[in-house]
Amino acid sequence: MNNNVNRDFNNIHHQVHNHHYGIPPAVSSNPASEEAPSLLPFNGAPIDRISSCFTGREPELDFITTSFNTFQSDKPTRFVIYGMPGLGKSQLALQHANLAFTAGTYSHIFWVSASTVEKLVQGLAKILVLVNHADRSHPDQDVQLAAVRLWLDHAKRYGCLRWLLILDDVTVKSIHFLREHLPQQNASGNILITARTYSIAESVANVAGQEHLIFELKALSKAQSVDLLLRKAGIQTSAAADLESAEKLVSWMGCLPLAVEQAGSYMNGAASRAPVRCRECTMSGD
Repeated sequence: MNNNVNRDFNNIHHQVHNHHYGIPPAVSSNPASEEAPSLLPFNGAPIDRISSCFTGREPELDFITTSFNTFQSDKPTRFVIYGMPGLGKSQLALQHANLAFTAGTYSHIFWVSASTVEKLVQGLAKILVLVNHADRSHPDQDVQLAAVRLWLDHAKRYGCLRWLLILDDVTVKSIHFLREHLPQQNASGNILITARTYSIAESVANVAGQEHLIFELKALSKAQSVDLLLRKAGIQTSAAADLESAEKLVSWMGCLPLAVEQAGSYMNGAASRAPVRCRECTMSGD
């Protein structure tokens, strides 16, 4: 009797856990694997790097989410964000990860720096550690890379119902490596990629003859940039002269979020009154 009660409880727990992510219970051809404990959900993205003054980007965040939800593929869906340095591509990717995990869209999120092959190898190997894979300490790099790909291809078997892999700052040096080692099965996985140029974005968006999603990130609007500048500077003002000075300053910086945020930090740390410092910065930039 007790065994029946325990079995019923485990079945109910498994169904509720799967229902949270909107995905039907995984079916395994190996009965032994069904008895293995599910992998607890986690967000492995460094979300503590998200700026406390993150502003705007609601349309972009909505577009990423909608694109992932509607793109039809029998492989992991890829979404590539490209644009010049300083636009906030990494911040946007991290914010998507943060919001999506909180909403229960993904059960597991992984983040890997993709600027060099060495960083890719290290980042992918870390996934094995996060999921407690048997090959996490294997001395052969090729074995580890194959293990990561197979795990992501068949993640449901291990209790990973829906995953997101973020590849941050893909470069020309890492394109060939990614073609060889990224998972190409499992439609329950998504891959979010950041890159600096369209040519790189195009190279990693094409998978087995299917072109996945490419999105060019633009600068913030002038109003969003002014809001970011003043919040980072700790300024609360509605004075026309101060707002005009702020508009000139952010325009001079091209409304690039990174530059605007750095300017705001400088103003916040200045000893003199911040609005005056803002006007001084504007005059020095003309």
